Amino acid sequence: MLASLNGHQQVVELLLNEKADPNIQNNYGSTALKLASLNGHQQVVELLLNEKADPNIQDNDGRTALMVASQNGHQQVVELLLNEKADPNIQENNGWTALMVASQNGHQQVVELLLNEKADPNIQENNGWTALMLASQNGHQQVVELLLNEKADPNIQHNDGRTALMLASQNCHQQVVELLLNEKVDPNIQENNGATALMLASQNGHQQVVELLLNEKADPNIQHNDGRTALMLASQNGHQQVVELLLNEKADPNIQHNDGRTALMLASQNGHQQVVELLLNEKADPNIQENNGATALMLASLNGHQQVVELLLNEKVDPNIQNNYGSTALMLASLNGHQQVVELLLNEKADPNIQDNDGRTAFMLASLNGHQQVVELLLNEKADPNIQNNYGSTALKLASLNGHQQVVELLLNEKADPNIQDNDGRTALMLASLNGHQQVVELLLNEKADPSIQNNYGSTALKLASLNGHQQVVELLLNEKADPNIQDNDGRTALMLASLNGHQQVVELLLNEKADPNIQNNYGSTALMLASQNGHQQVVELLLNEKVDPNIQNNYGSTALKLASLNGHQQVVELLLNEKADP
Repeated sequence: MLASLNGHQQVVELLLNEKADPNIQNNYGSTALKLASLNGHQQVVELLLNEKADPNIQDNDGRTALMVASQNGHQQVVELLLNEKADPNIQENNGWTALMVASQNGHQQVVELLLNEKADPNIQENNGWTALMLASQNGHQQVVELLLNEKADPNIQHNDGRTALMLASQNCHQQVVELLLNEKVDPNIQENNGATALMLASQNGHQQVVELLLNEKADPNIQHNDGRTALMLASQNGHQQVVELLLNEKADPNIQHNDGRTALMLASQNGHQQVVELLLNEKADPNIQENNGATALMLASLNGHQQVVELLLNEKVDPNIQNNYGSTALMLASLNGHQQVVELLLNEKADPNIQDNDGRTAFMLASLNGHQQVVELLLNEKADPNIQNNYGSTALKLASLNGHQQVVELLLNEKADPNIQDNDGRTALMLASLNGHQQVVELLLNEKADPSIQNNYGSTALKLASLNGHQQVVELLLNEKADPNIQDNDGRTALMLASLNGHQQVVELLLNEKADPNIQNNYGSTALMLASQNGHQQVVELLLNEKVDPNIQNNYGSTALKLASLNGHQQVVELLLNEKADP
């Protein structure tokens, strides 16, 4: 076998003279003949056949010598094997034949030999492939021609419904498509998912193939199982010339996909300006809404396709149509900061004060994301800065939350009210303070934002800034007379929260402004207890310097010393004992 595999003719001859059995199979079922055929060793194959090597023995995978020789295009070996009655129609375990593997690889002369020996071109392997499908998929024109001349059936379908025509069309093998169409194949056969050859060619922009198919009456309005047409697929991918061909053949631009989208929507979404123009010229309806209520204008606006938006607006589309969520084209463009699109929409009387299902306006969305120039455009069109969404938020609150300083400045200049509270009682100042947006806090305080307002949980801006250790914000708030001793619904003060989290510098600022370290929350805890519990040594030291009582007990009878001991904070325990904490 090894000598045969490597083509050592004289060694093979010696072994055969010594009565070596040419039909012995190795552990994988291979014979010397199969191995010699695999590598195209013609003279070795001839020797073995002369010694009655069986060309039809199959290995463990069902492959024969003829199959492997055919796969690798060893024409002379194939000829020898066929002369010795190698069966071209044997199928390996997956159903493949010698003709299939030769066709797949484009071995024209091998295919010719096999067909001359009555190889059946219409056998299907386990998944439904035929030799014609494999040759068509790979564009082997001369092989396809040979197979068709031997009555290969071009209408056989793969298990998934594909035909040779579909495979050739998908891969733009124009000459193969032409050959298949000459055989009067049906161009409108659909695969299991509903796709046709025309859809596959259109999707990939194969203009010449599309032209061939349309000339043979391929129907451009057949729909895929998900509702797509060839026109939708070409439009989605921006294949302008294909779209033009399809429209000339009366492709309907207003057919809707199962989700309601049209070719115009798909082209608009992806910014294919010339395709949009073609579709509009063929009376594509720009006001159709998909299942979620979106229009072509909304999709183009969302993605910032300015020229497409311009084309659609020229068709007198309504810029104030709302989708199922209440969004308009203006909202979607504002959300993503598409300034030029916003400008176009406003020029066409898009209403900046329309609210979506959550009560949001275009203005709020632009403010939330810090799109300064869009905010400016909307303000110039009388967008109301004090409208509240369903949660009570205003544009100012949303901009403040995210620290968009320039947007906040614009809004305050337009008399946005900094003291409006949302449904949870929060103000713009609270949210800016919570997130440490120092410059925004400064702007709000300059516009008389009230630092003493409490939200529904009793928190103030000072308490929220202290919680997160925003030292400079705390300083600004204290300079505006924010009261450090206000207690929230749980009785907590700014000092307690800063102490709890170990924000030493904030604690220092609060103590300098007469924050009372002995106030107890609803559970009886003091700032000292909270700092001791978490082992914040420097904070404990600051509080002890303020003569706090280390022996105060909370509602559960615990003192600062007990809490520090419980959590193993040795240095804090030492500090407390030095200040006469009762062990």
